[in-house]
Amino acid sequence: MDNHAFRVETIDLHQHSVPAQVQQCLAEAESEHPQLGLDWLLNLVQHATQAGARPVLLVAWDMAHRPCILPLLYEEDGAVSALANFYTSLYQPVGPTPDRALLLRALLRHLRKTPGITRLTLAPMDPANALFGELQAALTDTGWRGCHHYFCFGNWRHSLRQGDWDGYLASRSSRVRNTVSRKTRAFLRDGRGSLALIRPTDALDEAIESYTQIYAKSWKRNEPFTDFIPNLVRLAAEKGWLRLGLAHYDGLPIASQIWLVSGATAYIYKLAYDEDYAQQSPGTVLTAYMMQQVISQDAIRNIDYLSGDDTYKRDWMSQRREMRGVAAYNPASARGVGALLAYTVKRGLKYLHRPATSSTRE
Repeated sequence: MDNHAFRVETIDLHQHSVPAQVQQCLAEAESEHPQLGLDWLLNLVQHATQAGARPVLLVAWDMAHRPCILPLLYEEDGAVSALANFYTSLYQPVGPTPDRALLLRALLRHLRKTPGITRLTLAPMDPANALFGELQAALTDTGWRGCHHYFCFGNWRHSLRQGDWDGYLASRSSRVRNTVSRKTRAFLRDGRGSLALIRPTDALDEAIESYTQIYAKSWKRNEPFTDFIPNLVRLAAEKGWLRLGLAHYDGLPIASQIWLVSGATAYIYKLAYDEDYAQQSPGTVLTAYMMQQVISQDAIRNIDYLSGDDTYKRDWMSQRREMRGVAAYNPASARGVGALLAYTVKRGLKYLHRPATSSTRE
């Protein structure tokens, strides 16, 4: 089938409503991963998008009126990126398997021929997903140049062989098991420490306030978009995903974690503790408590620490993968050609200065 025949539509998320077929397609993707759904994207658009950027859904329709969707962000300088940012741990095109490769080509050809577009960056993606290779092939086939992929971050995960807490804990090292037991006993001793798990039906305002208070006293940098996380918590509660853990000590909130449970997976999204209470190890104690709760009560089969190679994650997880991005340049744009030349020179210099034993992989 000639992919020139597919109709391509741009849906500006600031100005237009989203057609029912597109909503349904994104709802199906959301069941695979919360961050692929329309509600997640709209929360990004409303609460975590830089001024001047134009968020869109670029949609190609097949002959059966099924959509293939690229959520994108158009920048003022002509660059186009995934509708994603540092709050995002997974991005991918969304659409039907039949004719998907042709639909991707229609989308990318349309984008390359749009006046003013200079370059395209799509991240973070799972290189083990067939879409990763299909997207790179489609970029090359539709005239984009300098197509390459690059490292985004490490992602630690664990698949439960036994669906119970004892089985999971037994799979961890003796050091972790001993630390969990010792730290939890010390934390709860004399009733000074307490642990709680806030679920979707619980009151949220107090939990959000406690999380915000703890985060402000943690080691983490300030949130660049202060409304995104509170609104995510409310969205997650509406969707039934929310598992928000709180640790109190002497009656004060000192640690909090935001987990999202969807399907058979628990996603560990945000965590923080008050540094003044580091000696009580509230992060370790709360993580163990939440692991036990979601494994025992939610019958999960997978745990996902999302983005980052923090050392502590390997204590709890058993598998690591690398998330990667895809980038390419538009030779139809003068600024695109300039960006392509700059990339080519940089890559050449990197090649010339590499150690003799290093890999040539990007």
